[in-house]
Amino acid sequence: MSEPRILLLGQQDRDIDFSWLYSYVQRQPGATVASLNKKEIKALPRTLRRLKPRQYDRIILDLPFAKVHRFAKQLQTLPGLIIFEEDACQNFLEQSRWKGAFADYYRQLPHAQIILSGYATGQRFRQLGIENEVIPKGFDASTLQNHNTARDIEIGFIGRVQSAVYSQRRELLEAVDQALGVHLLRTESREDYRDTLNRIRIFLSADVGIGEYMAKNFEAMACGCAVVAARQGSGEEEALGLVDMQNIVLYDSADEAIQKIRELQTKPELLSMIAENGEAHARASFSHQHIADRLMELARKPMTMEPARAPSWWEKLTGF
Repeated sequence: MSEPRILLLGQQDRDIDFSWLYSYVQRQPGATVASLNKKEIKALPRTLRRLKPRQYDRIILDLPFAKVHRFAKQLQTLPGLIIFEEDACQNFLEQSRWKGAFADYYRQLPHAQIILSGYATGQRFRQLGIENEVIPKGFDASTLQNHNTARDIEIGFIGRVQSAVYSQRRELLEAVDQALGVHLLRTESREDYRDTLNRIRIFLSADVGIGEYMAKNFEAMACGCAVVAARQGSGEEEALGLVDMQNIVLYDSADEAIQKIRELQTKPELLSMIAENGEAHARASFSHQHIADRLMELARKPMTMEPARAPSWWEKLTGF
């Protein structure tokens, strides 16, 4: 049996850079990658007409939900559709403008295979009647490494805190900062991000109430930080192989985070062990190659969803 022909539609200027992943997929048998710019995504139906997607057996969309959800009607006619989505947890966040919107979008595409990035998130969608597969977030091993250099930032966080979606994150960071002092940092490039992670001993991850682990956890692990992270619960840690005080430090409150960080500061051997175990676990389980390999594995499986909608005469006439 021949390999299915696969078209992956990616995005230029992606928040989490997938350049290496796209290049890796492009080298797989039967796979083609098209990285779309903002104008091409905004005009997705016209872009698809140019790319002639019906010559492929699978079409993987790795495109921003905010830009493509309005094209659900056009996407209904694409057979072999796979939607790869790393932000679907926002469907369940009270403070998100997209609360409930992802589920509405997926219900309009019953023929599509949905791939999400959190196990608990996937279970919540299944409870809504939306079947899905899960590929956890990860890190780019080609750019993020542990340089084994001196670390001069005791406790650090890199990321955004201003958006309403991150209000609980901001509150947690402020509470720990008042007790222990936390460097709240932003970086301008991948190299600056890697180098800054290599300066941090304890990376304070503050994804409170998100329901899944963001890529920053695995990126910090890969660069040798001891990661202190909000426990997501609902079996997420077990599914990811995260073990408290072994390869990560988990907390349920700001007080617990403060207490455990203080313990790490008084037990340097424990801190080093957790950092080393976390780095090894991240490299064994969460690289972009792991994401790409699992994505290709799912794309090559027979699809069991219902058939795509037959295109109308106008859709046939216009070639989409």
